[in-house]
Amino acid sequence: MRKIVISVTDRGTPPLRATSSATVFVNLLDLNDNDPTFQNQPFIAEVLEGTSVGASVFQVVAIDLDEGLNGQVTYQMRVGMPRMDFVINSTTGLVTSTAVLDRERISEYYLRVVASDAGSPSKSSTSTLTVRVLDVNDESPTFYPTLYNVSLAENVPRDYIVARLNCTDADTGLNAELSYFITGGNQDGKFMVGYRDGVLRTVV
Repeated sequence: MRKIVISVTDRGTPPLRATSSATVFVNLLDLNDNDPTFQNQPFIAEVLEGTSVGASVFQVVAIDLDEGLNGQVTYQMRVGMPRMDFVINSTTGLVTSTAVLDRERISEYYLRVVASDAGSPSKSSTSTLTVRVLDVNDESPTFYPTLYNVSLAENVPRDYIVARLNCTDADTGLNAELSYFITGGNQDGKFMVGYRDGVLRTVV
């Protein structure tokens, strides 16, 4: 509500003027002129592989400066991932898992999140949530091949390379750092294996 002073002048000779005040009620109607704006970007979440279905991963937040339906924000996720391993709550923006995550299958997801208002026409904004799946030591070391057939002459010298063992582990970091030990069949101590390199050599 505003009080406005109004002056009126006629075009006579001499001109006559009158001044009065009036109270004018002005209702400002909101236009849907603001896009929803995502807060605290970039969106990055880190989740341990093997996390159970339905676990909370991240909550995205967008605000809209308009009023009423023009400022009412809802969320959705655009399809385009390898699989729909996540869903988003359309009201709260909470992202939860729909599958048990496996880093050895997919180590990183890029989820396209859309925030839309309820205005007409609706306005929307898009952002990306990066979900990094952290490694858990759930993979066993694997020899390839699993059987080595080696023939040796009885007079091979000491420190002779008998075989280079090939072993891999699908985990990462310390979970994939391998150490080699001889655990049987070497009672007479004629062989040794490199602790880190997996090279089997003669000792005598």
